[in-house]
Amino acid sequence: QPSKRQERGVTPNQRRRRRREGQEEKGRGSNGGDEMNPLGDFVEGACRLLVRPGRAAYTVDQLVGGRDGRFVMNEKKMQRCDFVLPNARGDRLQASLYLEGEGLECASGKTCVVYLHGNCGCRLDANDVVRLLLPASISVCCFDFSGSGLSGGEYISLGAREPADLKVIVTFLRTLGVTMIGLWGRSMGAVTALRYVHTERDLSISGILADSPFTSLVELIHHLVGQKGIPRFATSAALFLINRRLRELGMDVNEVNTLESARSCYVPALLAHGDGDSLIPPSMSERIVEEIAGDAYLMIVEGDHNDLRPLKFQRAARAYFRALLKGGVKTPESLFLNI
Repeated sequence: QPSKRQERGVTPNQRRRRRREGQEEKGRGSNGGDEMNPLGDFVEGACRLLVRPGRAAYTVDQLVGGRDGRFVMNEKKMQRCDFVLPNARGDRLQASLYLEGEGLECASGKTCVVYLHGNCGCRLDANDVVRLLLPASISVCCFDFSGSGLSGGEYISLGAREPADLKVIVTFLRTLGVTMIGLWGRSMGAVTALRYVHTERDLSISGILADSPFTSLVELIHHLVGQKGIPRFATSAALFLINRRLRELGMDVNEVNTLESARSCYVPALLAHGDGDSLIPPSMSERIVEEIAGDAYLMIVEGDHNDLRPLKFQRAARAYFRALLKGGVKTPESLFLNI
């Protein structure tokens, strides 16, 4: 005689499967979604922060000079010359050169500072730098890294691929006849500046201003893990999962080591860091400045990671680049005296 299970059309295997499904349902929320997984959520968020943060949106009308690109400073005619260059991966880099005169041919014989934006930034961030340096007869070049702003590319890499983008820009400036070049970077841009002179071995760079760099990508991830309250024993697991995701994009967290690059940085370097930086602690800049092979100085200013820098810092930056790009022998006293 058939059992009750068989009479109802339910086999023992089906019964066991239903029990498993019922147990899985207990682990789900009332909305049918998976129960919150702090480590998994952190890994997803960290990956977005590292390679695909919010992309800055802007138009050329917002750049100094507007759509026309012509403007006046100190009763002198200035121009923003926009240009596009492909990087090694074929991504189109959108760039601008601000200079006195009209046209790129006026760049010959001039000095220039290349501004390097942060992970969520773009060349619009250089507007204040243009207003600060151009009246001091220092041209300013800025561009959107691959994966940022209006440039091509889907991802950034927090200093892994960005030095190669910078090399494209510096090489172009050299072909224009620009004589001396300084680098001014913030956050990811600061790391890029330090790594550029190391990885590209370009000792023709006159000097660097690095605002809020981190020591290494691994240490930055460890710091972020601590901020999110992830247990210490899970840190290695988080790092492994993040690196596995980044390797799918052709990157590796161990590739970006700013401390290592600092040991090969023989050009002058002015570092700056906000005393209230909640994303990258000032202690990271303190460690970097100790490792820099050349003359270096650290300026601690008021503010958080993305805060506007105080007027004292702006004046110090201008004095630094004036001394840096005027030629002749440089001494720590001549470079950092007014800081």
